[in-house]
Amino acid sequence: MNQIKDSAWDLLKIVNDLLDSAKIESGKFEVVKEDCNIAAVLSQEIGNYKMFTDSKNIDLILDIDDSVPIIRADREKVIQVLNNLLSNAVKFTYKGEITHMADRGLIRVGLRVQPKTVQIFVADNGPGIPNEIKKQLFNKFIQARESPISNESGTGLGLVIAKGIVEAHGGKIWVEDNVPKGSVFIFTLPFK
Repeated sequence: MNQIKDSAWDLLKIVNDLLDSAKIESGKFEVVKEDCNIAAVLSQEIGNYKMFTDSKNIDLILDIDDSVPIIRADREKVIQVLNNLLSNAVKFTYKGEITHMADRGLIRVGLRVQPKTVQIFVADNGPGIPNEIKKQLFNKFIQARESPISNESGTGLGLVIAKGIVEAHGGKIWVEDNVPKGSVFIFTLPFK
């Protein structure tokens, strides 16, 4: 019964991703902006992932500026973006037998105040993303698993939806290399 329930939830997520993707493509995707304590949202989501990352020998660190203002955002949609980026970071961060602390996976989630925006990042110390894949990541059905990085499954819609949500807020999203290894996904949200 649990397996059936889990499969049903997986199918529901796929259907919802396809619907969100279609709304974004047609220009009918909407966000409902309200006052949002973005620092509290990040703290809550990190708490939700902590037990999961601990079980995979991944350190999860939250790094927030002290002076983060209340912003206008669709809280649930921002959580959807964070969940997508965090779940991808967990998928592609080192996991396996840990021989010493330096071998542990690391995911750092941060929040910085910029002029007129807040900047949120999710950085990992996984294998990184090849440049040829990086250029296509925000397109439908493109997955890093199509490269030798990972054999993880997914629909290839998560980053497309994340981009649509961020842009509907008036922000931007992109990926950079995390030196010395890994990836950093960064997105901005305006104050108002």
